[in-house]
Amino acid sequence: MLRYVIEPSDRIVKIFPKRELVVIDPSFYTIYNFNIRVFILLHELAHLDRSNEYEADYQAFRMYRDAGYPLRDCIFALTRILPLPKNYERVSRLFRRIIDEYPELLN
Repeated sequence: MLRYVIEPSDRIVKIFPKRELVVIDPSFYTIYNFNIRVFILLHELAHLDRSNEYEADYQAFRMYRDAGYPLRDCIFALTRILPLPKNYERVSRLFRRIIDEYPELLN
């Protein structure tokens, strides 16, 4: 069973799968949009099954979408919370995959 602790961290949220521990930095709660916080937590939880950042992003997107959250907040989380110049390729690849697999989202 996962344990959650709130304490200063070098990342907004960090998961330690082997220790079944999620560390949440207090700054996480300064993110004004609840949906964005949900996406970030889903991304970290996806790391329980996936060590690859890209696959964790995609799994988080699928869980987020299946729960009925709006795509715009997922996009915002990926482009505003992640420093985009550094993560441009990762985010672009994910968006291409989403568009290929879910073309109805473009309507």
